[in-house]
Amino acid sequence: MLFTDDFPSSHERLVASCNTNLFGPLNLTRSILPHFRQRKAGTVIFMGSVGGWQGEVGAGPYCVAKFGLEVGFTKMTLLAIVECLQKETSQFGIRTVIIEPGYYRTKVYSEANVKWEPLSIPEYEPTQTALQGMVKAVDGNQPGDPKKAAERIVDIVRREGLAAGKETPPRLPLGPDGLQQLKNKCLSTLKILEDWEELITSTNLDEVATPP
Repeated sequence: MLFTDDFPSSHERLVASCNTNLFGPLNLTRSILPHFRQRKAGTVIFMGSVGGWQGEVGAGPYCVAKFGLEVGFTKMTLLAIVECLQKETSQFGIRTVIIEPGYYRTKVYSEANVKWEPLSIPEYEPTQTALQGMVKAVDGNQPGDPKKAAERIVDIVRREGLAAGKETPPRLPLGPDGLQQLKNKCLSTLKILEDWEELITSTNLDEVATPP
């Protein structure tokens, strides 16, 4: 859990996750860009996650790091980072894209790789028990084929196969489950904008006309 009372332990886990999942990719990108600029070519692939589109209970540090690459750490989004990087480096022939995979048949959810921290707030026990059950149910039953995912990413880099003739977008989900989750998130966001449009658009100065 991210929002627990065990500070500084929870803070240290959050920082460690961000150092790996956020600052690691950004630092690596800084190191390779000079070579790409010199070559006037290159493709930077960030590995995101559908977790970057919405937070999940118990996955706070991971999702914050992925949101840092996609939705914002210190109020900046990974999409914004990717778009900025594209605009800054496109003149050098450099492409940038973040891949957002769904569930793939790996051992990421195996018992050997999942560590459950002791709870400092007893009320979270039912939530953690349910989360543990979900993780066990997912492990070994993920629909995605990692080999096919790797092949599609190579296609994107080489502009071959299913990616041939397509302009590389700044972000791209991978897997039917990831596609559906992103569609649902976009639809729910549009619904919020429609329901709250009157309030959202009511804050201009009186002398400034509100766009139709």
